[in-house]
Amino acid sequence: MSDKQQVDAALSKLKKLVEQGKYREAWMGCDEVLALDSGNEVAAQLKREIEERGLLMKQTASKGFSVSTLTCPRCSASLSIHSAEAESITCSSCGAVTNIEDGNVIASVQANMFPPYSFISLGDEGEFFGKKYQVIGRVRCRADLKEWDSEDKRYYTEPWTYDEWVLVGESKEYAYLYEDSESWAFVEPFTPSKPNLPKPTQTRMSLETGHPEQRLDEFADARISYFEGEFTWTPKAGERIHSFEYTYGHQSFSVEARLGDDGKPVEVEFFKSTPQSRLDIARAFGKQQILKEEQEKQEAKAEAKKWANGFFAAGALLLVLLVGSLFSGSVVAEYSFSFNQATPDEGVIRGPFALTKTGAVHTLELSTSIRDNSWSWGAVELLDEQQTPISAVEGEF
Repeated sequence: MSDKQQVDAALSKLKKLVEQGKYREAWMGCDEVLALDSGNEVAAQLKREIEERGLLMKQTASKGFSVSTLTCPRCSASLSIHSAEAESITCSSCGAVTNIEDGNVIASVQANMFPPYSFISLGDEGEFFGKKYQVIGRVRCRADLKEWDSEDKRYYTEPWTYDEWVLVGESKEYAYLYEDSESWAFVEPFTPSKPNLPKPTQTRMSLETGHPEQRLDEFADARISYFEGEFTWTPKAGERIHSFEYTYGHQSFSVEARLGDDGKPVEVEFFKSTPQSRLDIARAFGKQQILKEEQEKQEAKAEAKKWANGFFAAGALLLVLLVGSLFSGSVVAEYSFSFNQATPDEGVIRGPFALTKTGAVHTLELSTSIRDNSWSWGAVELLDEQQTPISAVEGEF
């Protein structure tokens, strides 16, 4: 095909894109035509018209990430678009939600209504597992969270809010950061070997052939409260999402369904997530002040642990248990031990000893030697021959 034929074919494609209202793709196509024919007036004029209408104005590069610019049709603020697949973008100034293809306002949110929990902002760049990403969007959800309690062996339901940050990589792949008031996780889409969508009453599931069925850690019935940034779909306040999650090894696996107005799934996606600490997130985004604060906390904990270990190992912190007769003042038994001798499950067992005076009243006395400005707690149970507790004493020191 000659250059002229290529130009004619490209112009024909541009005409169809304009007829379909796909101005962003047409604007980018103009550059392709001008690369073949730098003096092509049709492509140059079309590009000027698109720019004059306030659609895509220019495309630049920011720290390795491609950025297109769109003018907000409501307040004329400049909006940065980082993904070629983005469908909608929310203006941080006025809250207008704009369809990127035709430049029309399709919805509105109250700008800055729900600030982030932490130090992350739209536009931040970070690195996870050797790949660079940029933050392009955030969704705040409120959920009824049904979570498994391993101690009580039952599910409990409680209200929960969380943020889901949308990330785009240099290779245009998507990832997410889950953040709530207690935890973080790096979340990646994946294709399961056993895709399935559990029912809300289901308690076990598996998404991979190599995974035996696992108990569901949690089920969330969530609704979108707020969103900002750009998305490959158009979020709606009140939009309902069902998610199911289980843990296998060091990762969590989940399935998420966006529901339509009729309550039926309109899109189902699968994810795997890896837990992250606040220090991990600060390190990934190069937040030096947060890194400094977290490292100081870690050093303080390490120092406290060092002092505690040395203190316990020296036997300086002793619990003294006295079992004595209340009226005679005689000591029946006395035991001393340091806290570091205690195990989490069984503590320290001492004895046995005999209480020979029938009908006599006996006392349990617990005391300790502990350094100034320190705190500790201890408890002692008196067991009978069948190892059944018959009396106890506890205290803070």
